[in-house]
Parts: sequence; structure tokens; C-alpha cells
Amino acid sequence: MNLILVPKTNFDQLWAGEYLSDVLRPSDHILLFHFSENHEYDLISFDYEEDIIRPFLTYGIAKERIKIITPYVDDEENIQYTLEQDYDVIGFVGNDAYQAMLYLDDYGIKEKIQSFEGTLLFVGEIGYVAGDVVQDEIEGLGLLDELQMDINYRYDEDHIARVIRLLEMGHSKVVLIPEEGGLLSINHYYDTFGRATVVGEDDLDSLYETFHNSL
Repeated sequence: MNLILVPKTNFDQLWAGEYLSDVLRPSDHILLFHFSENHEYDLISFDYEEDIIRPFLTYGIAKERIKIITPYVDDEENIQYTLEQDYDVIGFVGNDAYQAMLYLDDYGIKEKIQSFEGTLLFVGEIGYVAGDVVQDEIEGLGLLDELQMDINYRYDEDHIARVIRLLEMGHSKVVLIPEEGGLLSINHYYDTFGRATVVGEDDLDSLYETFHNSL
């Protein structure tokens, strides 16, 4: 399984292309679950659909090879059938990881996603579902070998405090994924790209200083 995590639909830019061009191929068939930003799960607008599809076109993937599912609009039977088809990439787009994880459980497709042998793509903070725990002890997909992340990382008090908290809890590494950054895993070998970086326990003193300077 390959795994891609990016915060935005800007992974068609040069900082991402050199890493993803061998993973996202023109012959790929793509299935995307789009989770509405307003949580009402209405049919997506044309403009937003174009924004979701646009980056794939840069990798030579034709629009006709991309299918978008709108959760809670497409019925469970249709989704189960769709997942049985031969897709190379299954993607999730949105920022509500909690709602996405509930959806995967409600529709009984969590195990199918976990056992998928192609490429899983997470666009937005929905990427937290790839971890062990999403929120309030709700189990995630457990695909990251206990690796922790800060998606949409910003150099500010709230984000630095969160990273410090994760390291103080005993997590050995945290991946910081800013707007122009991402995480790529190929058979559990991890690499960051763009402006993403990894911090660990050895960085705590520097993080403490940065946090206090931000107050």
C-alpha cells in the first residue's frame, strides 16, 4: 500500500510533482470520497469538483478516470458496489476526520480501506483518520505505524503547543505538514516532501523556546 497525505489540493505544484509522479500515473483509476465543508453533505458544486479534479490532470490522469462519491448522498449499496471495482487510488477530501471515521464505520467499509492494496490519498485534515486514534478515543485506520502528524501546520502558538504535547506524551516523532508539504509512504517507508518536516524528542528544547517567544 502507498499512502499520500497533503493538506490542500495544491499537490499539482512542483514541490509535490517530483515525489508523486511515480505514484499517481496516467493509467490510474481514481475513486474520491468528498466530505462537504459545511457538513450537510449536499452535492458538491461544479467549482469545487473542478478544484478536486484539477491536480490529477497535471499527472496525466483523464477526468473520465475519476469518480467522486459524496458521503450520505450516495447510498450504501452503491458505495459497496463501487469499492468492488478496480481502482488504483482511493482518496478522501475534507477536513473533518471525526465525521469521516464515523462514516467509514457506519457504512462498514473501514476494513476494505485498511486492506486496500493500491494508493490511499488524504487531502486535508481528514488525513488524521490514517492514524491510530482520531478523536475521543475513536479508532482510526491505523496505517501510520504510530506516527503522529500536525496537518496544516502553522508556525504559531496553538500548533507548536500541540506538537510539544504529542512529544511529551511519549510519541517519538511528529510530522509537520504545512500548506505546501506532504507525507508519502511506500510499503511503510516514510518520506516528507515540500516544506514538511519531522521533529522528535531532541527538538523539545527548541520547541519550548519557540513557544515562549510566541506568547
